[in-house]
Amino acid sequence: MELETVHLFHGTYKKNAEIINKQGFKAIDIPNVGKINSGTVKSKPGSLGFGLYGFKDNQGLAFNYIKRVCNGTDYEVLCFDIQFHRDNILNFVDSIDDMMLFQHWKENPSRKKLLNILKCQYHNGTKQHSLDGAILEAYIQDMMRLKEFGGPIDAVCSATHTPTDAELNNNNIAMVPNGIEYAVRSNNIIDKVSVKTVDIDSNQLEE
Repeated sequence: MELETVHLFHGTYKKNAEIINKQGFKAIDIPNVGKINSGTVKSKPGSLGFGLYGFKDNQGLAFNYIKRVCNGTDYEVLCFDIQFHRDNILNFVDSIDDMMLFQHWKENPSRKKLLNILKCQYHNGTKQHSLDGAILEAYIQDMMRLKEFGGPIDAVCSATHTPTDAELNNNNIAMVPNGIEYAVRSNNIIDKVSVKTVDIDSNQLEE
């Protein structure tokens, strides 16, 4: 099976970018599912679960995200490639099989208690859908336990929405997806040689 390659953009603090350019991304930590379910993790999951987030082929969305997280101009956008086998990706962009399998798992009556527990610990806001991320983590762990996947899940991808300045200024945020986002769950699929800093032209990005 051939490897697929995807080009991602990731926003971070300048000091982090300097370290990443020299040493690579730090080890990706996926918390124990028990801690996730009980809400005792140090940080809440993102919309696609835990992992290293990046926008596919779109530096503008990475720029829009990170400049609202950082104060002033203390940020940079990095680009890098990931290489993976399709069987090791949860694809909520164009894989009907992945979407249906997740939907069937979630609608199984035996999941009702677990989903109610997660709803008490997390919620979906306009900036981040932590509840969705927690449910995805429970799904991945359960399916791995049941050996329903052909191997480890190295990343999750989905069409997502990241608010732009124009939307925020006009108070007109629609949740229609405006990009494709990846949550990378394994450092093994990151092409370390491809990591570099992107020159940010804010005027160009805002057009």
